[in-house]
Amino acid sequence: MQAILPTPAEADKIKHGDKNLIDDFYLQNYELISQVAKSYFRNRQIDKCYSEDAINEVYLYFGKLKFASNSAFVRSIKDVCVYVRFGGERSFHQFRQGDTEILTILDEPAIREHNHGGEVETIGDLIEAPFDILEQVEPKKTYTDEIYKIARSYMSPRQKEAFKYFYYTDLTAREIGAKMGVNINGAQSLKNGYIRKLKSVAEEFRNKIVKLGYYAEAN
Repeated sequence: MQAILPTPAEADKIKHGDKNLIDDFYLQNYELISQVAKSYFRNRQIDKCYSEDAINEVYLYFGKLKFASNSAFVRSIKDVCVYVRFGGERSFHQFRQGDTEILTILDEPAIREHNHGGEVETIGDLIEAPFDILEQVEPKKTYTDEIYKIARSYMSPRQKEAFKYFYYTDLTAREIGAKMGVNINGAQSLKNGYIRKLKSVAEEFRNKIVKLGYYAEAN
């Protein structure tokens, strides 16, 4: 999964606190942010409540995130996870000035020449692990995106917006309604509307999926 990154001009506005842009790009990257945070804490066998805190904390740190590339963006999300783990950015840096833990060693830049202009890797990045964060956030190509696009092609603009909120965030129906300017019943109505629509074109939908080769590969 690739991050949806702002242009340099937009990134500059984000760094200066443009709330509209922060809200927009946070929501567009919410699924990616969630995967990175959950993977970070799961890999370290840390209570999942920390990942929920990190997902929320990324919003507060959004102006400090790096937008130069997908990997830079993912790395900066992981940095926020580290801060949450240690109780805050300040606490983390105070810790690093004191006792040395394996985490701080792994975060040190690797002694390695980089002539290709890429980012400097840390020691931790160079150690193979049974769980690879990049495999989680950049999975092998599937038909999910294509199927998602087909489904959205049958929806109205408002239904598409509701669909994105219901299936790609952890927001409740009431919260979704508030964001869309309707009450909870209005949000549920939009959801029921696109479900009915997809049911009504089920055969046509299925035929389009078959053309993608989904069933042939699945079987």
